[in-house]
Amino acid sequence: MNLKSMWTLCFSICLTSVLASAQEQTANNSQSEIPSGKIVWRIGVPDNQSSEFGDFKKGPEEVRIASLGLGAMMESCPQISKGLKLTSNPSMDIIYPLDNVPKNGVLFSVKIIGAEKSGAQMAVFSNGTMAGLIQIWGVSGTNSLYSWRKTYRLYIPAEMLKQGENVLRLATIRPMWCDKPNSDHLFWWQWDYLKLEALDKPVAEPWHGSMAYLGTTVKMSEHGFDINDDTICLADFALRWLGIAYSGNTIRADFWWDVKSAQPKRLEYLKKLADMNMSVVVDNISGGHFRNDPDGNMPQRMKDDMKSFLEQYGKYIQFYELGNEPCMFGNKDGGGYKEYLSLAKYLNEIKPAHMKLTAPGWAYGGGKGGLPLNWDADVNNRREIEKLCELTNGHSYGFSYSDNRGGSFVENLETYQGTQDGWAKPYLNTETGTNNWHSEENGPRIPSTQPKIQSFDRIMRAHVAVVDRTMQHALIFGEYGMLAERKGNWANLEDLAVNTPPDGEGKDSRLKVFRRLALAYATHGAPLAYKVLNAQDNQSKMLYFRAVDTSKITPLEGSGATSKKVLLNFVNFENSPATLKVHVDMPQKSEYAGERFGPANIFKDARSEVKLDAKNGLDIEEKLGPGESVQYILEPVNTK
Repeated sequence: MNLKSMWTLCFSICLTSVLASAQEQTANNSQSEIPSGKIVWRIGVPDNQSSEFGDFKKGPEEVRIASLGLGAMMESCPQISKGLKLTSNPSMDIIYPLDNVPKNGVLFSVKIIGAEKSGAQMAVFSNGTMAGLIQIWGVSGTNSLYSWRKTYRLYIPAEMLKQGENVLRLATIRPMWCDKPNSDHLFWWQWDYLKLEALDKPVAEPWHGSMAYLGTTVKMSEHGFDINDDTICLADFALRWLGIAYSGNTIRADFWWDVKSAQPKRLEYLKKLADMNMSVVVDNISGGHFRNDPDGNMPQRMKDDMKSFLEQYGKYIQFYELGNEPCMFGNKDGGGYKEYLSLAKYLNEIKPAHMKLTAPGWAYGGGKGGLPLNWDADVNNRREIEKLCELTNGHSYGFSYSDNRGGSFVENLETYQGTQDGWAKPYLNTETGTNNWHSEENGPRIPSTQPKIQSFDRIMRAHVAVVDRTMQHALIFGEYGMLAERKGNWANLEDLAVNTPPDGEGKDSRLKVFRRLALAYATHGAPLAYKVLNAQDNQSKMLYFRAVDTSKITPLEGSGATSKKVLLNFVNFENSPATLKVHVDMPQKSEYAGERFGPANIFKDARSEVKLDAKNGLDIEEKLGPGESVQYILEPVNTK
């Protein structure tokens, strides 16, 4: 086939139907069920090995599955590569027949058992239209003794399928700002198996690799912990602009025990977050705020304060974080290993049933405090704390998430002694991000036209691949922040602006990167049926559309928060401009009103009010620049 090397394989195996169902350990029960269906085909054996495959081939591959109906399996396939590698076999076309289009669409699954730590991406196209961009991470390049294994899943709607011959293309993708081959050897992965299932019922979530939730900490300055009317106003404006409002994403609320006087509006702030259907992780009393009594127990006054805090605010809190970087700040009055143990035990006695206890934001030693000094560098100490927690944690900045020592991913793999299929418990990260120093030039040195923003993109994509709930730290926070600090009136934030792009004027900002990832991976709810109207013009282009009905999300535990919003997301993963035109079947045949957030560096330029007639569905066309994203936040207009 010209310069392509083609591997053609006919699967003539007996038909079988397999129901694959499991429970994913996520904190939001409404999204915990992994979809199931009848196998259309499976390549490989689910055994955490790739011995049934051959080595990486040369050139793009083609695998052809014979017309045998549902259930074709291949358990010995040496003619097929054990994965994809940008320097050898950058893509694979899996050609398969469908006698009938599954009305609920299909679920593509791939279990990754090996990859480079640099953050590979697998683009998936169904009959030429982009179905998703799966984020991947692995331990190759670290000194980890343990493996990272995870099954990544992708929902492909029926509209992307056809009766007869279908083509599922898998492709390796460089980072957005990298067009040079110098680092191509870093982008590869190895799989255990690949599988396609015809779904039994409509999915509750448009799975896009992982179930990912993104958030931040709403701070008004680098040095303040204020929670007041201005904080509430900022949250209202910023969380919509970030693209994370209304679908259960998580906000960290720094309600530290010793800053209460600066936070007169704690309850009102929590209610605002509930109104926006945001879940909350809070930190109040930590093991760094006290020393145990001589009998080894928490002081009674600390117990009383903890109990009072939960009685007052617990309804609106889904996760409680035990503490922040236990040994980093030289605490003289606390931070001891035994204090963290006693706090965890007491919280498990008194916390509301809906509240999940989260491990401290581990920094893995390297500080000036703790008793014994830097006790959280010892994996055995962390394991004892983790036994009392329902979620794990671990902070990361720059490229530290994959560092051999102190890296949150590698250290947590040691804590749990590797993985079989994702973490043993949900992973909530309360701090991650970059400052203006972090750059590809002082990191992995992958060529980039924007080396600083690429480092932010890399760490956020890695967390999408590995972590369930991730908080960028923090919204406004000097060189780490996404929005610029401001002075004066906070009541009207029309002139709210992005933080200075780390690569300079005219370059991309952290807000732009965060929005692109939030719109692609972290908006949740029942997917709406849609059709790409200009699919022929966009063959094999990385243009992604995601439409969800948030009213179908189960109410948040504790607060009972819900949403009525419909979210329509347009994402361009390309390095060039493109146009995406879609027809969407809306939940109601009526008028919809709301707001549109487009690409701009100032809130008032990004936001516009819209009113759309959806009596016959919606036709929307968006022209997107490189890496740009657009979101519509809509509700039906009440009609009599």
